[in-house]
Amino acid sequence: MTATNARFATSFDGHPVAYYVFGDGPPLVMSTGIGVDHAGLWPQIEHFARSRRVIAWDYRGVGRSQPLSRSADVSVEAHARDLAAYEQAHAINPDRRVAINISFPLVASGRVDEALEWLDRDLAQHPDDIAVIETKAVTLIDAKRHGEATPIVERALGFREPSGSNPDRRWAERWREYLATNH
Repeated sequence: MTATNARFATSFDGHPVAYYVFGDGPPLVMSTGIGVDHAGLWPQIEHFARSRRVIAWDYRGVGRSQPLSRSADVSVEAHARDLAAYEQAHAINPDRRVAINISFPLVASGRVDEALEWLDRDLAQHPDDIAVIETKAVTLIDAKRHGEATPIVERALGFREPSGSNPDRRWAERWREYLATNH
């Protein structure tokens, strides 16, 4: 997998934003923290692209997305509307996709509790539909709070199989081991 497969979507304000598609299967939208391009997700992209169609994107002004002017809108709402442009380009129903967001502004601003509450609420409202997850709600990388996030993320990914039999579960277990030994 390489970054040479960049595609571009036009967002609500005409701004071209880069995104990348890997693998085949149910859609999984992945985004990084602000200021980091999609390459920061390589280990996760490689893992999930084995069984899913992974759509990773570069925030406006980052990576291969067009540079921004000083007056450009970089609000969370603008980023969410950019995401809608990618989903529209691929006919992805936002109510039927899994999204993993690594260190988004909610987390960076210390609003992890709020993010986890949104995710937990969505899963509670749709117990049989594990694909209903708000992009703003998921965090896998928050070393101080990963113990609280892990059970919610595992429910989101549908970890119903015994440990070790689900590739996503194995990936999450390796991630927990990394966090435990490095943070």
